[in-house]
Amino acid sequence: MNARILILACLLALFIAAPAHAADIILDGACTLHDAITAANTDAPAGHCPAGSGADTIRAVWETREIELLTSLPPITSPISIVMADPHFVYIRDPGRYCPLRPRAFYVASGGHLQLHRVIVTCRAADYGGVLLVRRGGRADLVNSKITRSTAACGSAIYNEGTVNLTGVQTIGISGEGNGTAIYNRGNLTLTSSWFTVSSTILNDGGNVSLIDTDLLSGIGGHPIIEGGTCAPLTGAAVPVPAPECKLEPQLQAGDRAIRGGGSYSNLRAEAGLSGDRVGRIEAGAVVDVIEGPVDADGYNWYRVTADGDLEGWVAEAPARSFNCAYYFVGFDGELPPAAPDPIPERQACDMAEPLAVGAWAVIAGKTNINYRAEPGLAGTRSGTLAPGTVLEVLDGPEEADGYDWWQVRNLVLGIEGWLAQGGVLSSGDCLRWLLPLATEDAMDDESEMDESGEDMMDEESAESEEAMDDSSDDSEESSE
Repeated sequence: MNARILILACLLALFIAAPAHAADIILDGACTLHDAITAANTDAPAGHCPAGSGADTIRAVWETREIELLTSLPPITSPISIVMADPHFVYIRDPGRYCPLRPRAFYVASGGHLQLHRVIVTCRAADYGGVLLVRRGGRADLVNSKITRSTAACGSAIYNEGTVNLTGVQTIGISGEGNGTAIYNRGNLTLTSSWFTVSSTILNDGGNVSLIDTDLLSGIGGHPIIEGGTCAPLTGAAVPVPAPECKLEPQLQAGDRAIRGGGSYSNLRAEAGLSGDRVGRIEAGAVVDVIEGPVDADGYNWYRVTADGDLEGWVAEAPARSFNCAYYFVGFDGELPPAAPDPIPERQACDMAEPLAVGAWAVIAGKTNINYRAEPGLAGTRSGTLAPGTVLEVLDGPEEADGYDWWQVRNLVLGIEGWLAQGGVLSSGDCLRWLLPLATEDAMDDESEMDESGEDMMDEESAESEEAMDDSSDDSEESSE
């Protein structure tokens, strides 16, 4: 009898499928968070990310601990964890100190389960749930994480229709239009060992709220939890729609020179394709010579290149289809930007600043990030921000619009091209230039005595500039806020 049972058990084992093992997807610079979520949702490779499998974990490494989001991430439709190893955090934010508000980061659809461990999310905005929106049937668990500087008309930090569990979570600097609550809840919400610093904390619209060792500062009228309030109905407009994919045709050919743009690097492989052995990597800003290609493999356009005289291998020019419509390598026949000045120069008074010239180099001065736009003028689409010390090639200008002189600039290494205001009148009444011609070493030597004699004056101007940054309005291009 025991033998028969054993045989039957063995036969049954042959017909029972082995459980799917979860995958670890590493954000290594080439594999982006956008593609990692897509790979986890679809259990298929996406971009430079390997296929997910079951309940996947997306791990950030030290080099990718700061993630800038310019668009919303794909909806979470499967179990996904995003983690950073102790004692560090992964920051999902804009890299600038005075960050502009970007679109909401996370949308958890019905059936999706998002877990964030040691993650800080900042500078987010949306109509519903500035950082996180969870639909009915979805779930989100945030552990030892933080939400800062987010805003929304309904649920400045979180809009919940499903299940949300917060453990060791801080929310700081939350602001809101309309009711101004940090969390709008219509589902099941549990807060454990968490604390909030907002004027109004939770608007509970018929949901369940459990507080365990949680410090909610007094809200409107001294009530940290408002019962029975409501927001406008959630509409389809609140659902993030991934950007349409671009079909990226090969742009390079043998004999071309190309530059690795962006802020990341590319793996150099022995053969064309993701299965090729890695033999090195091409850093951002490096120039390569194209020997052979293109070759279509694993959804990428590949080229054999040489770099630094002794490196040779295959690199991916771009995926055949891409959400951000960006090439890793672009043709390059110019010169690399010169090194950024050290220290970064202070802004200059408008009547004292040297003029800019098309074809010359310029640098962003001061201590504040500057907006750059797709077209000259405040109505131009804001493409992003540039940090102080960024060196740019001046392509065109000036164009006068909205009281500013605008210059078209680019930085091939960073993959940036757009229009910047050269300077303007601050709220203090001072007129300062923050886009300055890049001084040569000789010019810097000539100005050394003037800098020393005007040290007190520059300190005073710097203090006034800091004050103006805090008081600047939306119609000022002086900061990215």
